[in-house]
Amino acid sequence: MPAFDRFEFGLPDSQALEPQPLCDCAYDRCRNAIYRGEPNWNYYGEWLCSALCLAKHAGAEKRYAE
Repeated sequence: MPAFDRFEFGLPDSQALEPQPLCDCAYDRCRNAIYRGEPNWNYYGEWLCSALCLAKHAGAEKRYAE
């Protein structure tokens, strides 16, 4: 009797593969990998992983109002 298990002869399981990063965060002190489908920021063609990295990359500084 033939086996009807779809994973035995079917297409390869894409979830079994490790995710491939598209690029790294452009902020020098971060450099986290950015993967397909994750939220990210585009700043003049550079990819950044978070709003915090975007602010730091753009030169923003934290300050407190007195």
